[in-house]
Amino acid sequence: MQAAVYAVGVMGCWRIEVSLDIRVDLGWWLLGEGRAGELEDWRSVSNGRNVAVKGVDNAGKLRLADRFILLARSLPLGWAVSLRDGFRFDRAMDRWGLREWYGYIRQELARYWTAEANGSEEHLLGKPAEMAVWRADQMENLEHLRRMSLDDTVLWDKLGVQAEQLALSLSGRALLAGEVELLLEEAGADLSAGWFAAAQLGCLLGRLRLEAGLA
Repeated sequence: MQAAVYAVGVMGCWRIEVSLDIRVDLGWWLLGEGRAGELEDWRSVSNGRNVAVKGVDNAGKLRLADRFILLARSLPLGWAVSLRDGFRFDRAMDRWGLREWYGYIRQELARYWTAEANGSEEHLLGKPAEMAVWRADQMENLEHLRRMSLDDTVLWDKLGVQAEQLALSLSGRALLAGEVELLLEEAGADLSAGWFAAAQLGCLLGRLRLEAGLA
């Protein structure tokens, strides 16, 4: 099973995340899609007061990413999870460009790609030219970004329902991809948008977590 990996900078902090469907993450972090619940939570408890709610600032604005860096479009899931779990924030990352980020993943995943008998480093990790960066202060090409993400309110609403269904179905379980598909088929779940997208939104909502299996 393959997954994308990206770094996201929000309010001065960096984190690395794993994605089964990068379109979901682009919409979530850069366009604020799929995050209506966070605003509703803020409105319900703030009542004009300064109240801290995850993902929302005190003015009731979504905390979108300052920078979003696509590190690798397709890595083995185990490699991607290792990169995420082993990540340690360093203030110097604020000044990193794509070359530094590529050097970072190359070093962190060296024990994996050097052990592979077949395939070059670039074949296994992806080429630096395939990486991409979006900045909050350089969003001129917003329409291009919208085309890359899931820019459809109805689809996002449906995806939110599907993510909740998926989370309930997988509650207390750790399953591999084939087992998830079999479980959903037996349950007759409506996942016409694809369960990868629903699972990814579930992860962003904190309802699911990607490991070497899905938990």
